[in-house]
Amino acid sequence: MPSKSIVHGVWPASVVKLKNVLANIALFILIVLELRKRSPALKELKGKSYMLAFDIEAYLQNRGIEYITEGKNVTAGWLEINCPFCGDDPSFHMGVSPERWISCWRCGTKGSVLKYIMFVEDCSYGKAKKIAMEFVDETLSHLKIEDRDEIYRPSKVVLPESKKLLDDHYNYLENRGFDAKEIERKYKLTATGKCRGIDSKYSYRILVPVLVNRLPVSFTALSHTSSRQRYLHCEDSRAVIPMKSLFYNIDSVRDTALIVEGVTDVWRMGDGCIAAMGEVFTIKQVLFLVRRKVLRCFVMFDAEYNAQKRAKSLAEMLSGFIKHVEIYELEIGDPGELSEEEAKKIRQDIRI
Repeated sequence: MPSKSIVHGVWPASVVKLKNVLANIALFILIVLELRKRSPALKELKGKSYMLAFDIEAYLQNRGIEYITEGKNVTAGWLEINCPFCGDDPSFHMGVSPERWISCWRCGTKGSVLKYIMFVEDCSYGKAKKIAMEFVDETLSHLKIEDRDEIYRPSKVVLPESKKLLDDHYNYLENRGFDAKEIERKYKLTATGKCRGIDSKYSYRILVPVLVNRLPVSFTALSHTSSRQRYLHCEDSRAVIPMKSLFYNIDSVRDTALIVEGVTDVWRMGDGCIAAMGEVFTIKQVLFLVRRKVLRCFVMFDAEYNAQKRAKSLAEMLSGFIKHVEIYELEIGDPGELSEEEAKKIRQDIRI
């Protein structure tokens, strides 16, 4: 049985009254930030907003700095670089977000990409700004920022062409301890064949639709072989709701939610369990959950160190809005690897 800790217990009655106020303030701030991002013209960007149009890939290529944009631990829309702050082990621990913020999952270094430029160029803040301005691309203010302009958000998501699961897919699910037929039915799984055009990268995968209010708003494609990247998420520009603005399986939640990382974790834990679609979470996901009026929330990420750090951060943020928040810490592995008996005990313990 995993250990657990209460991040925020039952609120005093006077504090409960602040819940909706806090949520409304956060939503107001988010709306203001979104409205400020409406203008596409670079000349209308103010303060540090020009960094949104900084072409980080062009800069890295110009300086001969190696980076990756996809892989097992690369979040969609992010890129990974060698962390110069990590000393003897500078391997790909540092992520660069679409908003041009850096974050190293090993040494904990965070900040604007200007901090990175200052370090690698050994220059002042002012000089780093000038260097960044040399690589500004106005088009990136449209294309690289998640959910940049809701005016152009699709009204429905078009899923890649797919059909019934094949024996290989059933075997994959059964080998992981799932009731393959039941998982297929419950979560509306299908399988892609050879896809063409923009869908070609989704070929030969298990297609997992993401539903909100019983309607598909996005999807992810799961590889059942170890030789390929495990998940390929729908592009934000194609989704009705971007992946990092929602939780998978949210329709099954009532007043209690168990938050895990991925879809197979949800399949193991069942109704009331939702996935952040990775260990990285966003304020939009937090507000998405708050609007669902969840009263009790439990966070159970994978056992590895970085995942546990992020689980704690998520729990702390949620505790400002949700009455009761706890963290479940697994000793090894991830929730998807639990036995059905272990999963059942956790469900009974948290009453979902």
